[in-house]
Amino acid sequence: MEDLYANYKKHISEMCTGYHSYHTASPGERARADYFEKTMKKYGYKVRREEYKVRGWDFKYFSFCDVTAGKEVPFAACQYFSSSIDFEGELFVITHEMIADIENIEVKDKVLFVIDNRLGISDLCDLIERLEERGCLGAVFANFPSATGYASNKYCRSPYIKKIAVAAVGPAGALYVAANIKHTFRLKIEATPYDTVTDNVIGYVEGDEKKIVFGGHYDSSPLTEGAGDDVSGTAMVLEMARLLKDKNCGHTIEFVAFSAEEYCEKAPAHGAKGSNAYMERHNGENIVCMINFDDCCFSELFSKAELCVGHKEKLPEINWPMETNPECLCGDDVAFHDCGYPTVWIVARKTIPVLHTVCDSIDMIDFDAMVEVTKKYYDISTQIIMLS
Repeated sequence: MEDLYANYKKHISEMCTGYHSYHTASPGERARADYFEKTMKKYGYKVRREEYKVRGWDFKYFSFCDVTAGKEVPFAACQYFSSSIDFEGELFVITHEMIADIENIEVKDKVLFVIDNRLGISDLCDLIERLEERGCLGAVFANFPSATGYASNKYCRSPYIKKIAVAAVGPAGALYVAANIKHTFRLKIEATPYDTVTDNVIGYVEGDEKKIVFGGHYDSSPLTEGAGDDVSGTAMVLEMARLLKDKNCGHTIEFVAFSAEEYCEKAPAHGAKGSNAYMERHNGENIVCMINFDDCCFSELFSKAELCVGHKEKLPEINWPMETNPECLCGDDVAFHDCGYPTVWIVARKTIPVLHTVCDSIDMIDFDAMVEVTKKYYDISTQIIMLS
């Protein structure tokens, strides 16, 4: 355990350096896949990759400015899968009450300012697809979920859009636009969505028919480092592989770096593409448990760790290191849980959420917290391996 702190610093630094974005199928994400494979081989594991189709996104430039005032709108962000645009003019306001009647509102050739904080991700994706079908040029969403003030880079995202431009503004940006709604604004984006492939990277040791899966996702929300969500989890998977190298009792064990967890499709509801692609290939196998590592590396001063266990009745009698809660069902655990497999995830419940924003950087990682969480994961994992 003494090498954990230094190893985590090395892993996260390596996987958060050199690129401006690490979203699915981007050059930054591919570099992370290569790092994961190289490190797993260094730790003595065989490695394979399982490929599947996704939408990629080539981002080059974003600006949202108030032309009348001659200044950039604060806390604005381009949205995942947005297309290019260079628009200058007044924004057309859409309130929450107007969304229900959107089919009867003329949106062709307009850029909208959408004021809504009540729609879920799938509903937002549906809305932007409908707007594109009706010839809307673009939409700027008022986005309030982050405590940092910054807009999420994937507040509204759909891999199915092809022409429409999408942006968002955080609370301060939304208030600014509202106060100056009669001003002329310019929205300029250079970005292109395209069809491509990505893969899950799997380090493994072959054993009997029983399989234990350790997993975290190596893609991040676009235009962020994603150090917490989920480079930290990918690093934990690597270190669990190192710590458990000689602890197996004959089972097949796989350490998976999933891609496309931040990706969104409407079905299944969460849209974690990588873990769903994994289950399409491996459902029906004797998977004892999926142990998920995602976003559990922040200071205990502003977060509380919860141990979430799904299908607990299917696991052996375990001496849990902390109180257990029902399954989380908001990450790569979903695909496994929905197929009836037990899941384990130590989740950080944060009072200051930074996920999917530029604030999710290596500077926010509490490496001591990572080490302590790893000890709990190790305790649980060795019991599952030995008792199954």
